[in-house]
Amino acid sequence: MLSQKLEKNVGVDFIFDRCLSPNKKHYLFMKNLREKIKHSVKVLNNSFVEDVCNDKYLTYLFLKRHVPTTVLSLKKIGEIKSDTVVVKPRFGAGGRGVYIQGKDSVKILKRDFLLQEFVDTSSGVKGLVKGTHDLRLVILSGKILDFYIRMPRKGLISNISLGGRFVKVDRIPASAKRMGRCVDKKLRKFYPRFYSVDLLFDKYQRSWICELNAHPGLDVYHEVGEGIEKYEKICEEIINSINSCL
Repeated sequence: MLSQKLEKNVGVDFIFDRCLSPNKKHYLFMKNLREKIKHSVKVLNNSFVEDVCNDKYLTYLFLKRHVPTTVLSLKKIGEIKSDTVVVKPRFGAGGRGVYIQGKDSVKILKRDFLLQEFVDTSSGVKGLVKGTHDLRLVILSGKILDFYIRMPRKGLISNISLGGRFVKVDRIPASAKRMGRCVDKKLRKFYPRFYSVDLLFDKYQRSWICELNAHPGLDVYHEVGEGIEKYEKICEEIINSINSCL
């Protein structure tokens, strides 16, 4: 029988941070907390990695060449070339609050939301899948631990938490590998680092970064019936990485 006793003041050697921020208020609270924690205990991820993944506008500034044009104001919507735009929360997770509409129909932009150029992924990924998608790379300190494609069951949002379909593939396009290396190179001074890169492929098969995620879901392997083997393998890699720091 499990003990109901509450332990206090237990020493911690390392923290594996899995705390998602659903909004700006929570993000700022966690940002402040992470800054305090990092001076006393090592954390996976470093607070900068958390920031560049959780703040979608910072993602754009950090990886500007590889992220669709992103603006914070309706006054700058003219910088977006596509006739369709993606409206999304600047801080948030799981695809919640994201919607896609015609550029001319956007009359109001909510506080802490941003506008992003729409990438038409309907051509799929050559040799892998046909149709609307994103391709996720799960990366640990430069090593791609897993990769899979997510496809919407309806509409254009492919997040599995919102009903998207998990599609396992047996290889990664060379351009996706290059993009993963490009992102990780810019984060290489932060060790260890665990995050995912969500990629979109346009009609020319150019890959674009949709989002970074500092807390890629591990429960997906149970939800989609992939089994526990992959989940355990990823956890083992993370534990080994943490142990190397202790």
